[in-house]
Amino acid sequence: MAHLEEEIFSLAREAGVDAVGICSATPFGSIEKMRFKTWLEGGNNAGMSWFERESDKRFIPAALLEGAKSAIVFRINFFRKGGDPRIALYAQSEDYHEVLKRKITKAISPLEEAGGKQRICVDTSPIAEKLLAFRAGLGWIGRNTLIITKQNGPWSFLGVVLTTLELEHCGYGLENGSCGKCRKCIDSCPTGALGDSGLDARKCISYLSIEKRRDRLSPDELSQIGNRLFGCDECLRACPFGKTAPNTKAEEFLTTIILPKDATFESLKNISDGTPISRAFRFTKRRKGNPKA
Repeated sequence: MAHLEEEIFSLAREAGVDAVGICSATPFGSIEKMRFKTWLEGGNNAGMSWFERESDKRFIPAALLEGAKSAIVFRINFFRKGGDPRIALYAQSEDYHEVLKRKITKAISPLEEAGGKQRICVDTSPIAEKLLAFRAGLGWIGRNTLIITKQNGPWSFLGVVLTTLELEHCGYGLENGSCGKCRKCIDSCPTGALGDSGLDARKCISYLSIEKRRDRLSPDELSQIGNRLFGCDECLRACPFGKTAPNTKAEEFLTTIILPKDATFESLKNISDGTPISRAFRFTKRRKGNPKA
């Protein structure tokens, strides 16, 4: 392993990153593109237009950073025990977009000194992060469509850095495997949103309770959401690999939320600052009447 890669890994460990993998930034093949196209054509994105915008770039890293040769993928465990089960665990602590960007920025400081150009992607760019994580050896894509590891199941945040530097393909904390014949995530889904062909977001409680405006939910959709306030973790909690997940080492993700039994969606406004929940109250029009959830 070259000195530059070792320096990145050392800084990543200091920042509390659980695993890092470096892989090629070459385009993905026609199979991945066709699967995504078929998924979109089936309406499985539930009208979330950002999946369609610049979809051609999703599988071509160099379309996001001209001259990209390597991808560095970072994985951080965010699991911790406790918290309000009506709120997705990922949303109960500091916004992971900002946390990962800070940690990643620190870890890749040697790249600029080495003359490289970089682009950081944390769930905000049209790039196939999970496919790159699989390519980098950070886990496998499970039936719940999430990156799975033997260490902590599906409880991981991902961040990707594209660089124009040619780096050695290596990493630490690497592991691979498969779901085998296990279908527990599919069987646990309350609405049947998961299937052998992937996720149908139109049925997903996370979509219904986060992305869709509450005044546009049908009586049946409201019934499916039940008492959930923001998101759904059923398929994550059903994964056998996640049953023994250790608590996160990142202090930023140790916070959990507990609300009264009679809490409503509006109750989240008072505790949403600095968390992913705040996106539901971001726009003034949505704060009045029926906010987008």
